[in-house]
Amino acid sequence: MNDYCQENGFTAWFETSARDNINIDDAAKALVEKILEHEALLNDDAKKSSRSIFVNKRLE
Repeated sequence: MNDYCQENGFTAWFETSARDNINIDDAAKALVEKILEHEALLNDDAKKSSRSIFVNKRLE
């Protein structure tokens, strides 16, 4: 699976089980962290186009 992800441009993969609650939180957290890492790119691209995309991170 690691080779497949690397060859196809995927950041990571997680073996999960919703039934047994295995790695669900870790997978979701990794996804959100990647989205937030790309926040600046999304916002810069939005400023160049007629549509806007903004992603805000809340700290609790």
